Amino acid sequence: MKNGKKTAKLQRVVAMVLLLVTMVLFVPTGFVFAEPELPCITGFEEIGEEEEGPVYEWRYMMVGNVLYRRLYDVTNGVWVTEWEPC
Repeated sequence: MKNGKKTAKLQRVVAMVLLLVTMVLFVPTGFVFAEPELPCITGFEEIGEEEEGPVYEWRYMMVGNVLYRRLYDVTNGVWVTEWEPC
């Protein structure tokens, strides 16, 4: 009689474990790994070329032991300043 109770209890434990394993394997887990919703893009705006300002660069010249610089407008191809010592 004692063996019968142990066997019945063991069968219930085995059945519960099988039920849990089946649930873990076959229940969809998509909600756990779901990505957040991306915003819906309804239309596109045309992006035109933006007008950029002039591009400047410093040009350098060494006279003797003195370093001079002068600002040059690369966009228009003109000097902006006179030579000045650095």
